Amino acid sequence: MRLRPFGESGPLVASFAFLEDYLQVHGRDWERYAWVKARALTAVTEFKALREEMLRPFVYRRYLDFGVFESLREMKALISRDVQRRDRAGSLKLGTGGIREIEFIVQAFQLVRGGHDRALREQSLLTMLPRLAGARLLPQTAVRELGQAYDFLRRVENRVQMLDDAQTHELPPDALARARVAAALGHADVAALEAELAVLREQVEAHFRALFNSSVAQPTAVDLAALWEPALDRTPLVEQLARFNDDGAALLVQLETLIQGGKLRRLDEIGRRRLKLLLELLLAEPDAARESDTLRRVFNVLEAIGQRSAYFSLLVENRRARERLVDICRKGDFLAAQLARNPVLLDELLDERWLTALPDRATLATELTVRLAEIPADDVERVVEQLARFKQAAVFRVALADLSDRLPLMQVSDQLTEIAGLILESAMALALRQTTAQYGEPRCTEAGVRRPVAIAALGYGKFGGFELGYASDLDLVFLHDSAGEQQETDATTPVDNQVFFLRYAQRLIHLLTMHSPAGRVYEIDVRLRPSGKGGMLVTSIDAFRRYQFEEAWTWEHQALLHARAVAGNAALMPRIEAVRVEVLEDAVRRADLRDEVRNMRERQRRELAQGGEGRFDLKHDRGGIADIEFLAQYWALRWAKEYPPVVHFPDTIRQLESVASAALVPQESVDVLVAAYQRYRLVAHRRALEGQGATVDAADYAVEREAVAVIWRATMEQPL
Repeated sequence: MRLRPFGESGPLVASFAFLEDYLQVHGRDWERYAWVKARALTAVTEFKALREEMLRPFVYRRYLDFGVFESLREMKALISRDVQRRDRAGSLKLGTGGIREIEFIVQAFQLVRGGHDRALREQSLLTMLPRLAGARLLPQTAVRELGQAYDFLRRVENRVQMLDDAQTHELPPDALARARVAAALGHADVAALEAELAVLREQVEAHFRALFNSSVAQPTAVDLAALWEPALDRTPLVEQLARFNDDGAALLVQLETLIQGGKLRRLDEIGRRRLKLLLELLLAEPDAARESDTLRRVFNVLEAIGQRSAYFSLLVENRRARERLVDICRKGDFLAAQLARNPVLLDELLDERWLTALPDRATLATELTVRLAEIPADDVERVVEQLARFKQAAVFRVALADLSDRLPLMQVSDQLTEIAGLILESAMALALRQTTAQYGEPRCTEAGVRRPVAIAALGYGKFGGFELGYASDLDLVFLHDSAGEQQETDATTPVDNQVFFLRYAQRLIHLLTMHSPAGRVYEIDVRLRPSGKGGMLVTSIDAFRRYQFEEAWTWEHQALLHARAVAGNAALMPRIEAVRVEVLEDAVRRADLRDEVRNMRERQRRELAQGGEGRFDLKHDRGGIADIEFLAQYWALRWAKEYPPVVHFPDTIRQLESVASAALVPQESVDVLVAAYQRYRLVAHRRALEGQGATVDAADYAVEREAVAVIWRATMEQPL
């Protein structure tokens, strides 16, 4: 009964409230370890609530708790000292390479990651081991060897205990008894048994050392203890720091500024110890950060994660994570700022999978499903937080590949667009479930048949054209297929479908734009819907078609070129695409098309261009990105009726390539435009990552700019 709250001095029977208070105030790390294996023997139903409300938050933290390694290492040291004191080195359970070390390995991963991954919350060690391999937390070889060792050690333990029906964990000293144990296990003699035991225990010890004997035990080449002792002479410390940085005094100032900052000044003793060791490792490692800007970014990240010193443990425990942190901070401010704002992204530094290839759509969809699986649909804040966390992690991987030059710009945009599509799909499904639960399912009667109504989203702009950037918002128009009679929900007290659609759209936009502990998911712009701000948030597909034929301006048809069905009902999405193509083929007013496009472009240039003397606005100045996009739009709209394939693709480059492949525009002109467009976008993208605007030195782009301007004048300004 000694595992009860307060041990032998605690009450034999405790109330739920007493246990909750104890865990919050007095719960210790070894008790988290013990509770991993807890299950109910009676009152199973009541225990479920206890486990979810009290035990799960205590055992499985919501953040990645790498402080577990330090705690388990200390616990193992205590056990080892006790084993040595009692001369029990041969203990199958507590000795080196024994059962306890296998349990520590498995439960370390459970405690570190169980708050994020429900699959790791399992009492059975043999059930957990394969899951660690599946989650790529342990190599398959390690899992196989640990499983074999655990099975054999437990069988030996069972045979030993069968001898005298006693709870013992050591081979008997008596030769005959040892021979009986060996025979019971099918070994020819004691020597064969001891040989197999030795091999398996060596394997376990090796895996244990690999996981737990981390940097903590390694001496460092610098001692920063004086940083926390203001009265000490700083001269010796400056001399030490000069070995790692040419200006030791300047580095000392950076370090003092860091530890005296608001967040780190309040660290407890454990946090200070972890930070001291981490700083010493970061400074002394062969590939340490030497540059002032890199150090500044590293220190910004450390200051941001200081409120949760377990993140310091993550970096102390994992050298590869430290190396990647330094590498990321060498690449500029963008990724370092992401880590500082969202410390949970430090976990991405540990995942070897994404160093060579990014996850595909199916993998991303599975990850998002797992993140949302445990959250009740009505817990909106937590749902939004997980959507934001998923976006941050997925985008961070893309940015890491991008800044490591492993991903071309167009594929960066494709990846960011894929991420946005998955999130939108998930949010639309959730908003539909919530709205349906409140108002019933929207239905309509058409040709005498009562049927459910479908809803889908049309993505415009960068989202529709597969050109999303890291800070892009989502331009969306929502369409439904409600038609005919009796357009209302199937609830006991039905509401008009249009009321349902309004509530649904409001709920969806709220999910995507509300503030959560992880920030917003996306900014949403719905102003491109029919009739703009005065139009319905969700429009019927028939009304959308009529509007495009009867009321839409030319600029709205230009926008429709960069639109596509991005999420929603799988049957409605192809209908939307068919309407889009029909509109672009038949609804465009081609008689004055060139004048309309040219006038709109000139107006944009007057109002938006930021270039000046010797400067070039990559997007809005003459010869820039917007000129190329308007040329592609003009040609696509002009020839959509004669050659429909030119409007099948929503992105600028494929629209240009389509008019060239149809011999509607000279291939040479398209090659010039595509090359300029790709260079402009790449430069604008890199400058955005560095926090710079899109205005550059005009001389560096004079050739491309003039080449684009020549094609613009020939196409848009010379007589037809």
